[in-house]
Amino acid sequence: MCRSKKLAHIEIELLTEWWKTDSDISRQESIMLDAAKKLGAAHIKVSPKISETRTTERPDRSFIDALERIAHLAEDASVKLALEPMAMSNVPDLESARQILDRISSPSLGLLLDTWHLGISGVSSNEIRRFIDISEIFAVELSGIARTPNMSLRKASASFRALPDRSDIQIEQFVSTLNQIGWTGPWAVEVMSPQSANEPLEDFLRECRSAAIRLLEFALTPYRMKN
Repeated sequence: MCRSKKLAHIEIELLTEWWKTDSDISRQESIMLDAAKKLGAAHIKVSPKISETRTTERPDRSFIDALERIAHLAEDASVKLALEPMAMSNVPDLESARQILDRISSPSLGLLLDTWHLGISGVSSNEIRRFIDISEIFAVELSGIARTPNMSLRKASASFRALPDRSDIQIEQFVSTLNQIGWTGPWAVEVMSPQSANEPLEDFLRECRSAAIRLLEFALTPYRMKN
């Protein structure tokens, strides 16, 4: 199906609970690694340990060891893993992500940067420059932030995301910075909302594409004018 639809960009989503040791988790890892290799996926998206809201928990030794284990499995399979810092997880920001990358030496391990999580976590565009090298960024997702004051971060993340050009919190600075440091990969769009769930798929995809183009034009034009 991927070939017949001429999909240019493929990822495998989502590897979760990989820090646990049981047969089901091992089977999930094997299936995803095999699928990524056969489909030629750019990466497998990897989830940190998620909570309902912000947490003070940070990666411990067992978490790091488990991630290093699957990173080496991915390396052996010539597959990349994109760990996604998430606001309501034990890897909520780029500083904690940096600490992980410093402790695990594997070319197969990098990051997925999601503008929703960056914005909700209060990450600044300067922190992208400070903590992350462009070679360590495997994927970027554009996602607008809708204010949901009476909702857990986990639910808001999964169900109430705006189109990228309709964000209640500015995200264009992330786009500008990523462009300036050399990001040339695809700009993915991630939107989940009750409204989008009821739209015809093709109409919704066109809407997402148009929203991403508007955001990119707005965020990148000032940079082009300065240079």
